[in-house]
Amino acid sequence: TNVDKDFKKKLKPPKKLDEKDFNKKLDDLKSQVDKAIEVRLLLYTVPREAGLPKKTPDIIETKIAGKDLQANFDYGASLLGKEIKFPDVFNEGEYVDITAVTIGKGFQGPVKRHGIKILPRKKRKGRRVVGAIGSWHPARTPWTTPRAGQLGYHQRTEFNKKVLKYSENPREINPKGGFKHFGVVKSSYVLIEGSIPGPSKRLIRLRKAMLKPKDKYPEAQDVKIAYISTSFRQRDSEQEEGL
Repeated sequence: TNVDKDFKKKLKPPKKLDEKDFNKKLDDLKSQVDKAIEVRLLLYTVPREAGLPKKTPDIIETKIAGKDLQANFDYGASLLGKEIKFPDVFNEGEYVDITAVTIGKGFQGPVKRHGIKILPRKKRKGRRVVGAIGSWHPARTPWTTPRAGQLGYHQRTEFNKKVLKYSENPREINPKGGFKHFGVVKSSYVLIEGSIPGPSKRLIRLRKAMLKPKDKYPEAQDVKIAYISTSFRQRDSEQEEGL
């Protein structure tokens, strides 16, 4: 019944929904759990708390794992209207999978898109093209032929990224002048080992690692961070003079 004001920008909740009607609908759903296959939750982000200019939240649907549907429903009902934070799901030292939309680079040629070889100087009808797009028969171009097209702005998932640290004190990592293309971190943060797809300020989704590492890389182990550099990271001369 307690709906965030930013959530109303994405979806329109019922105008008249008191706590009594809400509990009645919840009981009706609980009586029909035996007919269901799985239990899912609709979650929404709060970009305002991250200090982003974006205020409209993103809607995410997630499944509640477990074989007992009744227990899954009770657990999901207990989360309604509450905030789910990072330590409620993940721990430091474990591996996670990251899903995000990569940086878009627009319409690009086959050299940049697929990394094909540039043809010799005396080649006729272009050098940054494929030497042969296919055989005479079958009389069609295979889908494996490198061609020009969209590069980037695709949803990709990277596996087994280790969670190094979670903290609610952003002063520990904020460099002088803030992070490039992002600014100053104003809320809780997560340090993750490795690269992350997508540009700054774009939505990133985390999940438990589906393909766990081998035994020589244990899933959870103590992570010790010796030093976090907070030196100046902006390269623009005007900003350097201003600071």
